[in-house]
Parts: sequence; C-alpha cells; structure tokens
Amino acid sequence: MRVIEYYRMKLLPFLVSAPYNVKMLEHNVSVYRIAFLLDSAKNIWDESEVELNTVEKSCLTPNEITPFKKKSWKTIDNVLYIPINNEVTQIQNFILYEETPKHEGLIWKTFYYFLDIDHNKSFLDKWNYPDEYENMLSNALKVWSVK
Repeated sequence: MRVIEYYRMKLLPFLVSAPYNVKMLEHNVSVYRIAFLLDSAKNIWDESEVELNTVEKSCLTPNEITPFKKKSWKTIDNVLYIPINNEVTQIQNFILYEETPKHEGLIWKTFYYFLDIDHNKSFLDKWNYPDEYENMLSNALKVWSVK
C-alpha cells in the first residue's frame, strides 16, 4: 500500500516569449517578455495540500494551464518554477495585470528582460522592478535557459 504524502507547495507558472532584437545605445539587445501567474498579481500561488506528481492534474489542468514536460520544472528556494506552453495555453483567456484594478485571483503579470547579446549579460545594471521580483525573474530565466 502506497502512502501518499501531501505538501504545501509554492507554484510559479511562467512563460518567456521569443526575444526580439533591438539596438540600444550601440548595444545589440534581445528583449524577452516574462510573465508570471501570480495570486492577486503579487503573491506566489500557494497550495496547501498537493502531491508533486499531481500538480498538473489538480492545479494546472483545472485552470486551463498547459505546462511543458515535468523534466523542465525546477524547484528553487522552495518555489516550483513551471514553464508554460503558451502555444497551447490560451493566455488571452486569463486576466492580465494591466487589465484590472482589483487584482484578485490568478493574474498574469508581465516583466521585460534586456539581454546584451554582445556581452551575454543584462543590459541594465539592475532589474527595473521591485526587489521582491528580482530572484524570481532571474530563476525563471535560468529554468527557461535564457542565460
């Protein structure tokens, strides 16, 4: 008989767009759009009782979210980063942060990353966002394999 263990899990579904390239101050820069699915547009999705093997079935599928294969998922600092397949997931059916003043429920919040192609590093010295998002953004890019 298998004993099922449930855990409190923090889930961070995210997607990274294909980059578009621009010239900025004599630098070749790739701009990536990164979107996180956040609770109330600011908190990491927190599930109190979920088993890792059932995250997709119990959390993602009911919310019409299609992730890439589990081998691309990664836990960093007790947060499960889940890359989302935006070709299958209908992002337009979700509420975007920019569309609502209420910010209740699961909402996609968008950020942009500027990669200096010539030097393979961030074009900006610091993320242009509140500090609480910096680690999440850096980790998401690592999981997505941008940097």
